[in-house]
Amino acid sequence: MKINRYQESSYSSRASMFREIIYSTYIYSFYLMKNYEKTGIVLRKLSLSEAREFCHLHSFPQQYGTYYQDLYENDESPEEFTKRLLWLAKCVYTIRLKSAPDKIIGSCMIYKGGKNRKDMYVGGTLLPEYRNKGLMVEAFNQMLEMAKYFYGVNEVKILLNSINDQVIQIMDKLGFMMDKSSNANIYSKILQQYIPRRTTNLLY
Repeated sequence: MKINRYQESSYSSRASMFREIIYSTYIYSFYLMKNYEKTGIVLRKLSLSEAREFCHLHSFPQQYGTYYQDLYENDESPEEFTKRLLWLAKCVYTIRLKSAPDKIIGSCMIYKGGKNRKDMYVGGTLLPEYRNKGLMVEAFNQMLEMAKYFYGVNEVKILLNSINDQVIQIMDKLGFMMDKSSNANIYSKILQQYIPRRTTNLLY
């Protein structure tokens, strides 16, 4: 069977994409291994069986905007909402302490937001008793590495529901700056330079 130039180009492009995915996954895995001992938390993908615990997290005021705020409808059960969320956004994680991995203390996610949902956002929340302990910084650091190396995200934004000195310090630690093209409650960070062949389709 003869292979024309178009097919050769297509095969080459796909091979290059697979190599990039494998390399990115390796880099992210290396990051996790290198930093595992330094962090006090574990991120695990949200499952439908955790719907009630997950929705309970969002019954408290949130510092950082999440997809939850945009999607939640009052007449939905936790299971109905979580099922819909998992269908719309594939990158939703629970936050747990390494010392108590069976208890969900928070959540974080990467999701599409902004005008026409073209921008990539990171959001998250913690139960009130676990805030102000540096745990959200650890969670966001892991999510940013995941966004960059696993999902190929170039720029990420974050919506702040409240702004105070502590929140600003967290933004500084994470390397976020006020997004001048948006309102004062949105901060952004460049993760890497744009490469046309990269895609965020893995997220949805």
